[in-house]
Amino acid sequence: MACPLVAGLCGLMKSYKPSATNILIEGCLKNSAENIDNLNSGFENLMGSGRIDAFRALNCLTGKPSVNFSNTINQGCTSVQINFNDLSVGSNILSYGWTFIGANIKTSNLKNPVAIYSISGVYTVIHSASNEFGTNITTKNIDIEINIVSATLSGTATINSGQQTYLKVDFRGKSPYSFKLNDVN
Repeated sequence: MACPLVAGLCGLMKSYKPSATNILIEGCLKNSAENIDNLNSGFENLMGSGRIDAFRALNCLTGKPSVNFSNTINQGCTSVQINFNDLSVGSNILSYGWTFIGANIKTSNLKNPVAIYSISGVYTVIHSASNEFGTNITTKNIDIEINIVSATLSGTATINSGQQTYLKVDFRGKSPYSFKLNDVN
């Protein structure tokens, strides 16, 4: 049933604002949709962008920007680098604003900034976008876990040239791990 509803809303949006591009219409549809993951346990992130919201989708075309963002976490040994990606949609977005609580930078005006966190915790990120109709803001909490990885070799053996032996390696921290042993003569 979703396709006829979405197609109908796309037609309504195009008639409401004939100059709207397909990219703007698609962005408004996706960012105005109501997330229904919590209503469909076991199917999280498998149900598309959610349930369409015609009122919010139409408002996105001629009102303040609909503000949203995603992030990609790049795990390091002693810190986490997070790439923030603006997903805001609306007519003629003029400026962006970001506030990072607990990161290496406090604020940014870039569309897609990068922040580094060095302590595990839940951090608040505030994102805003502005156009000629005004400014909208969204706030999300990001759960950061610093993954400190260590390895311990144990066992005692004298290895003569050409012989084999077994070493025990205990890893701590989250996988994936990589291990390389060099022959040291």
